[in-house]
Amino acid sequence: MASLTKSFTAAAVLLLHQQGRLNLSDKINDYINNFHSENGVTNHHLLCHSSGVADFTFSSEYR
Repeated sequence: MASLTKSFTAAAVLLLHQQGRLNLSDKINDYINNFHSENGVTNHHLLCHSSGVADFTFSSEYR
């Protein structure tokens, strides 16, 4: 199910971009408070799965 929702999420983000409500080069920090990233993750990075954000599901704190 999670893979299916990726397409819908991407479509929604691109619609917001088309409407001028979101820029693909905006940093995620602009939308999510306290999101710390050394590389400045952008909306484009997340859509391309190239953000470099670690997979938190392997963390012992997640379990």
